[in-house]
Amino acid sequence: MKNSSEPFKELNDEFRLTEKAKSSLRNRILTAPPKIRSKKPYWITAVITIIIVLFSPLYSTTMADVANKILPLEIKNTNGEHKLIDQLDELFKKNGYKNVTIGETFGNNYKISIGLYNVSDKELKKSQSKMTPSIKKLLTEQGIDDYHLDFYSNEVSHDKSHEKWDTNIDKVSTFTKTIFKKYGYSGDEYETLAGLQKNWFSYTIYLEMPDDIPKSTQNKIINDLKEEAKDQDIKLKEIKVHHFNIRKREIEAIMMGIANDLGEAVKGKSYMNMKTTTHMARKEHGYAYIDTKFTAPPSKEIQQELKNAISIYLKKSSVQKELKGIDYTVGVRLANGKPFISFTKK
Repeated sequence: MKNSSEPFKELNDEFRLTEKAKSSLRNRILTAPPKIRSKKPYWITAVITIIIVLFSPLYSTTMADVANKILPLEIKNTNGEHKLIDQLDELFKKNGYKNVTIGETFGNNYKISIGLYNVSDKELKKSQSKMTPSIKKLLTEQGIDDYHLDFYSNEVSHDKSHEKWDTNIDKVSTFTKTIFKKYGYSGDEYETLAGLQKNWFSYTIYLEMPDDIPKSTQNKIINDLKEEAKDQDIKLKEIKVHHFNIRKREIEAIMMGIANDLGEAVKGKSYMNMKTTTHMARKEHGYAYIDTKFTAPPSKEIQQELKNAISIYLKKSSVQKELKGIDYTVGVRLANGKPFISFTKK
């Protein structure tokens, strides 16, 4: 018969944690309210986890798998912030890198792109070798274990015509906001309306016009834009106007925030198998989905984990405030687009 301590010894041999990871995990276990994840008593999971934490002196990438399996999934209201990107940016700054571009893309794989400005191939490889262990440690401590790191050299352009182009964009953006405000239309929905395209010897302004503005006022706005462009020495070929429903646009913006929060919680976690997120508005109904790579619904445990996390998230006062007066559907879909988890309010 095996000694009763051997199962824990096997766990200790498999999982290795940093001191920081130990502290973080220990605090979350001891301070978080109990949440039922299976028929096993919660205290058993906690005891096993504490033993792992206390008796694992080293670090291993399997920490991500431990965190994902033991700690409850939490979806936060991020208010459009990308905490991980900010943390990675800070990590590079601490290591002496001042000009770094960090981004992320979703699809078949979760990719984190890191652009270092004006570095040679040799310097790029050296930086990649230096920074990768720290990046992996940061990701692992957050339960992220399914990702690809892409380092590249980001060239700085010194094209003067490009600088002039940027200046004209700023000019058009500024006086467009001023003109809309002149007629009583201000706020986020009226402040990012102008796009600018450079032709051979002139420019085209692309204007998105909310359909709540009377036709007569729209004409005045367009005329003022033409006059202002002339005064700013910007030669216009034409102004192209696209009309949109402002209520639908507001709902789309809110659901984009919801989808972002869902994605932030599950991205890079292999057991969640996320591909991307989707948001949309049809008529006055908003939709936000986690789109997965699952071809069939995952285990009941994973489904319950997602249901619990989404339910708690939707009940938060800050989220309820955003969704007030909106019909919505929030859920998780299979690879074929069929929902297997759905929360709907009509």
